[in-house]
Amino acid sequence: MRRVALALLPLAAPAAAAPIAVTKVATPVSDGVNTLNPRVLPGGVVEYVLTATNPLLNPERIGNVQLCDVLPDAIVLATADLGGAGAGPVQFTQGLIGSGLAYSYVGLDSPADGLTFFDAAGASVVPTAGSDARIRRICVTLTGTRMTGGGSFQLRYRAAVR
Repeated sequence: MRRVALALLPLAAPAAAAPIAVTKVATPVSDGVNTLNPRVLPGGVVEYVLTATNPLLNPERIGNVQLCDVLPDAIVLATADLGGAGAGPVQFTQGLIGSGLAYSYVGLDSPADGLTFFDAAGASVVPTAGSDARIRRICVTLTGTRMTGGGSFQLRYRAAVR
């Protein structure tokens, strides 16, 4: 399994493969004050988008990717469905050149899907519905056998600002 990590987590990759490039963008969605130009204010909502791309010239096909993201202390993860009823708090989207990977979500308490939540001590936790301040890291496991060169995907989630 290939692990891709942000923040303080190490990136483990086979020696022959170029690392997957990962970017993270935070965009204020609402702040309770500004309607046209929201800012990151307490009580506001921020949307995070992580984009992972396998370099175009990477000859190695990559499968079973796990991407973990450490959440800033100033936010509370929104655990409500993001992409519609039953979709879960993380939305997965293929890039222009598809990744060849797949994401599955069953429920907040399911060990059978691709989403895992951890507290500050690193213990796996089942989050409460709506939002959960205990969550300090989320890991998304994608299955598949062919994230070819140039393939990409995005993960999107939201959080409230403390």
